[in-house]
Amino acid sequence: MSITAEVLGIDDFNEQSFADRVDHIRVCAENTLIYQFRDGTIPKCSGKTGPASKAGQLK
Repeated sequence: MSITAEVLGIDDFNEQSFADRVDHIRVCAENTLIYQFRDGTIPKCSGKTGPASKAGQLK
């Protein structure tokens, strides 16, 4: 959730800020997340997740 906090411009994830500001998040190729805010804006810096884990693989 630190990616979401960074996109929102806050230090720690806050559920209320998320609900108030984020309309939806698109998950794209190469672990890229594109956030769209309720006002229609898309932040210049989208979030990039870590490496994808394989389904069913235990760590």
